[in-house]
Amino acid sequence: MPTCKIQGQIYHLHGSMVPTPDEPHQFLQIYFISSMVDQLNVRCNIQGTQQLKRRIIEQLQAFFHANNAVCYIDFSAEEEQMTLGEKMVLALCKTIHTPGCAVYFDNYFTTLDLIWYLREHRGIFSLGTIRQNRLKGCKGLLSDKELKKRGRDSFSQVVDNDRKIAIVKWYDNKVVTLASSYADAYPVHEIKRWSKEQKKKLGVTCPQLVRHYNQHIDVGKHICSNMLSYVDMGGVDLCDMLIALYRTSFKSRRWYMNIFGQMLDIAVNNAWLLYRRKCNMNSQKNISLKKFRQRLAIELRQNRRSIEREPPSPLPKKALIQNPSAPRPPVPVRYDGYHHWSEYTTYGRCKFCKHNKTNIHCSKCKQRLCLVTKRNCFYNFHNK
Repeated sequence: MPTCKIQGQIYHLHGSMVPTPDEPHQFLQIYFISSMVDQLNVRCNIQGTQQLKRRIIEQLQAFFHANNAVCYIDFSAEEEQMTLGEKMVLALCKTIHTPGCAVYFDNYFTTLDLIWYLREHRGIFSLGTIRQNRLKGCKGLLSDKELKKRGRDSFSQVVDNDRKIAIVKWYDNKVVTLASSYADAYPVHEIKRWSKEQKKKLGVTCPQLVRHYNQHIDVGKHICSNMLSYVDMGGVDLCDMLIALYRTSFKSRRWYMNIFGQMLDIAVNNAWLLYRRKCNMNSQKNISLKKFRQRLAIELRQNRRSIEREPPSPLPKKALIQNPSAPRPPVPVRYDGYHHWSEYTTYGRCKFCKHNKTNIHCSKCKQRLCLVTKRNCFYNFHNK
């Protein structure tokens, strides 16, 4: 598979999810075949699978589809005419069975037809940023140049009452356009934004539409009200930001190592977010993501693992007790390395070396053993 290197980081360049007319479906493209029979035929014709029994592939495919709700979605004739991005959103929305939910997506997926279709046919509200070339010649919105002349926090709004869609263009550091089927620009709110010119945070007017988008995309906050039940994406922009802070990089030509590193970073960041949420609920002080990753690395390296260290110098054979008078534990118990704790006891002779006394014994073996700077009979007694 093709790879490319950008600023020292190796990336995998994936192809189109829809094949060209003269090429067969392959890899992920197979899942976008609407017919289960056609999917099975493609899989059975893949080079190297001809010797496999068709019945086995059919059973595996049926098992996978039964346990993954989004791997196969039956689209209607109208939905089949939609773009790939719209169909991906529809596939996920068909798993939502709660009426009155709201979904949020970025400008890669957002179209006016998708927003209208979700509300009209699925009963799902939506909000997302939208590209200028997907506005279908929307009239009434101020141009980017006019908004910049009016200054920061200026905005323009157009509402289609027939299709119940509001489009808002807002200028902050740059112009952004959003479309929604449940919210518009009003009421406006004041938020704090950093000013490069004045080197401080200033109050900026923010449309309600933008505020809702930031709450669900940037922060991933879960909100419930009497009218709507908002279902967030879990903070897509926040996830990207946290990964960029401390990225696990693999300098390798094996493209799947970068995918593994991405999944590893997402898991660690999600664990930190859950830890921080728990600390906030219990009114406890939490630690930063950097310290959390450091502690996690230490725990993974040391938890339930033996520490490598230099063993103490063994005593000469003539200094050891060759024929002990007191009974010793069986050899398997003596060397099992399990729950041999040092404890204080009455002062007496060491049971391992000659002519020395100690007040430390093994809690399991019940043997007095020296444990001093120049002599460690406790270690030598329990290790071969």
